[in-house]
Amino acid sequence: MKRVLLVMALSLAASFGLQAQIATVSTTKASSNNGSAQWSVAVTPVAGDTLLVGCNFDAGIRFSAISDTVGDSFAQIGTEADTGDFSSRAYIATNVKGGPTTVQCTTASVTQGNEIYVTELKGVNLAHPIDTQIVAVGYPGPAKATLTTTAAGEFVWAFIQSGQVTNASGWTSLSSYDGNLVTSRTPTTAGAVSLSFPATMSWTLITAALVPGGVSLPPPPISVSVAPISTSMQVNQFLTFTATVQNDSQNKGVTWALSGAGCSGATCGSLSNVTATSVTYTAPASVPSPATVTLTATSVTDTTKSANASITLALPPPPISVSVSPVSTSVQAGQSSPFTATVQNDSQNKGVTWSLSGAGCSGATCGSLSSVTATSASYTAPASVPSPATVTLTATSVSDTTKSAGAAITVTLGTTLTVTVSPKRAAVTMSQSEQFAATVNNDPQNGGVSWSVDGINGGNTTSGTISSAGLFTPGTQPGVHTVAATSNSKSSAIASAMIAVTDLTGVFTYHNDTARTGQNLQEYALTPATVNSSTFGVLFSCPVDGYIYASPLYVANFNVGGQTRNVVFIATEHDSVYAFDADSPGCIQLWKDSFLSSGVATVPSSDTGTGDLDPEIGITSTPVIDRSTNTIYVMAKTKETVGSGCSTGNPCYVHRLHALDLSTGVEKFGGPVVVAAPNFVPLYHLQRPALLLSNGTIYIGFGSHGDNNVYQGWLVAYSATSLAQQWIWHATDPTNQTNNSNHGNEGAIWGSGNGPALDASGNIYVETGNGTFDGTNNYSDSVIKLSPTGTVLDYFTPLDQLVMQQDDIDLGSSGPIILPDAVGSTTNPHLMIATGKVGVVYLLDQTNMGKYNTAANQDVGEASVGFNLGNGDGGFYGQPAYWNGNIYTVIVGDSLRQYPISNGSISTVSISSSNNLFSFRGATPAVSANSTTNGIVWVADIASYQNNGAVILDAYDATNVSTLLYSSPSSGPGAATIASKFTVPTVANGKVYVGGQLAFTVFGLLPN
Repeated sequence: MKRVLLVMALSLAASFGLQAQIATVSTTKASSNNGSAQWSVAVTPVAGDTLLVGCNFDAGIRFSAISDTVGDSFAQIGTEADTGDFSSRAYIATNVKGGPTTVQCTTASVTQGNEIYVTELKGVNLAHPIDTQIVAVGYPGPAKATLTTTAAGEFVWAFIQSGQVTNASGWTSLSSYDGNLVTSRTPTTAGAVSLSFPATMSWTLITAALVPGGVSLPPPPISVSVAPISTSMQVNQFLTFTATVQNDSQNKGVTWALSGAGCSGATCGSLSNVTATSVTYTAPASVPSPATVTLTATSVTDTTKSANASITLALPPPPISVSVSPVSTSVQAGQSSPFTATVQNDSQNKGVTWSLSGAGCSGATCGSLSSVTATSASYTAPASVPSPATVTLTATSVSDTTKSAGAAITVTLGTTLTVTVSPKRAAVTMSQSEQFAATVNNDPQNGGVSWSVDGINGGNTTSGTISSAGLFTPGTQPGVHTVAATSNSKSSAIASAMIAVTDLTGVFTYHNDTARTGQNLQEYALTPATVNSSTFGVLFSCPVDGYIYASPLYVANFNVGGQTRNVVFIATEHDSVYAFDADSPGCIQLWKDSFLSSGVATVPSSDTGTGDLDPEIGITSTPVIDRSTNTIYVMAKTKETVGSGCSTGNPCYVHRLHALDLSTGVEKFGGPVVVAAPNFVPLYHLQRPALLLSNGTIYIGFGSHGDNNVYQGWLVAYSATSLAQQWIWHATDPTNQTNNSNHGNEGAIWGSGNGPALDASGNIYVETGNGTFDGTNNYSDSVIKLSPTGTVLDYFTPLDQLVMQQDDIDLGSSGPIILPDAVGSTTNPHLMIATGKVGVVYLLDQTNMGKYNTAANQDVGEASVGFNLGNGDGGFYGQPAYWNGNIYTVIVGDSLRQYPISNGSISTVSISSSNNLFSFRGATPAVSANSTTNGIVWVADIASYQNNGAVILDAYDATNVSTLLYSSPSSGPGAATIASKFTVPTVANGKVYVGGQLAFTVFGLLPN
């Protein structure tokens, strides 16, 4: 531990007689107990004696208590002394109980350096033991202080600690414990006592003068104080002052007097309620010069002792006044006007409060206040004029509520200048313009409007420009823009409209892309905020000549007949293809191509032995568009009684691939061509899957008409430019019928209209229906991966394939989806999903699909949406959709569900589901979004198909499909056309195109 030197200096009073002397008893006793929180020394004092105790300890340690074992009472001398390295305290106990006792110092925690010193004294004045005391700290030595005694013979005690202390001349050492010094000295006269001891480092010094018994100290001098000691007052104000007299044994208090350099007598003010300790001062009526008055309190016992209070007098401030601007005005009913308040002489600057009143109104019938501050408010007149028509607006000072001012407001009937814009909302492509019109009401100046785009007058080449006549022309930035019309007569009169500009070039294939994800990521107009029954609904419907099973296709900014338009293409079961202006409520037909002629008709449903496609079969699949050559490819089925080998008694059934010019509908590339293959029977085979275009090749899939007759699954490839057949692949062997002599080996490719899917390498994926499976020549109930040349590269077959085949719960009712690599993992970077009537979503690796394993499916993962076993009308009749890390599913009898997928894993449970169910044939959802925001899931509910009811278009928030944004009515002017099976909405440029029976319906943003 640090070596600590504690010095106690004792000075004994001498020559005062026994009754007036203080003497030490023996020598000072000391001890230590380093590393402890308690240290002590044992002593045996005489009863009635006095003990002086010094405790030292490490700095930063909290001192707890000093005590002895017999219960003597100790009082601290001075305060704690602290050098930053060590601390010290001193205590005194008078009139001790006597006998053996242990004096102990205690700290709150362990201290590594501690010492205790105890000195016993006789002859201390028990009534007044200490005259004066001093605590000092310093560095370096000497340890010194000066103490002044009041009477001769007082006992001066000093307690010092340092690294090393040397005894001073004239002092007597009483102890040499631990190298420390205890000394004593007896001054013979009263006065200053100088202490100075050489010290080698930081030091603390506690010293006190003790009074001998029998010595009476002179009383302390009387002192006087006044409160408040200084103040400011206004003329005629009054204030009470109090006097405190210390050491007045007679307790006579004070007398009071007023004086001032600029006043005398009453001109200084007056005193009332005068007592020996207090007085009330009242300021004069005028301010003296100088303005200071002195109030003096003088001790009655000792008139040489007094104290003063300084009072500064001032005139009162000028009164607060309030004014309101304007003082009077007229405000039309329902209109607003601003008011301001000015408060003069408000030193607190608190402003005003506002209120309304009127003889003919109360509360809201007087109007309302808004934008209220301490200095201003906006008044809005009521909708009707009160009687009488005057309303008072009052501003009242907060600092002085007796001060206020009012404004008289006359409420009048009048006309308000307003602006409206039409249309309120619109959607255009990058090359379309939109004409806006502004209507200005009640403008006597007839000032017209100024147009802006996104807050820029006239717009610019980025956000779009707008002419003075309101013609908007898109700029280079797709997305949502705001067009505003501002009155030139009243700049606060503004009306705005929303216009969405899309850079979507078109929807050229089924489910939006060749991966069949179903997502349109370039939709800006349709958002969860704009799709609701107030702003979205049916715009128009256009009639056609047959049922529509093919999804509408869309081309933006296309020149037809010398005019650039957006065009929607519709194919019907009556073997017709239409091109319509996609935006015209007038159903402008740009061209129509029919594949029927004399002796060439559609195929009656009865000829196939099934009523699935009633009443006729023509174009069932969704065509595909090649924008690079402006060609639309269409598959049509006909019944022909003319031509080689065809007659009424022996008609021919023909599948033809047509290549039509997008702008005219005229056949191209020497088409059409008949689709034929060995063992392929045209009547028995249904061309239901959507067409696929990839790298100059058209892929066409075939299944069966209701599992009737002898059929197989077929995929046929044709050149897109020569229409020459490239290759043929069949899902099952057509030459060796082992499954069923009536149906063949089956394995249909039909997918409820879903088309073959394409991966990034150009490989083709299809799903097949019930039939024979051997993994070599027969691939029923499977997902097959084919090369662009028709070679089987890989496949996946569920382990319960045989049960699927026997119970008609095949995979063929759906189609595969190639997923973005963003949802893959390091192990499985390239994923896809497949589904079917079994109600399970299979997550597959494109590079290792898992083939067939009887022990367990070798897939990446599965999500059982609704496991179906034995119900051939259950599960998926269509395919899911994908968007932004989510899979959206609808199976028969279930709700729309949302399944997260990420890092190569699909959730086994849905995170949200719609509150409505989809019965007949479920649905194939589609998604529109602005990249990863504003996603909407669109579903066509065809449950009423069996009753010739309308298709219902539903829209859901894609982030939580339990939120239904919009649902079209089942009847009335807002209803869509009569439902067809397997309808999938096509979303483009703020509109949704929905096919049906003999018509298609266009939904979109309502213009007003």
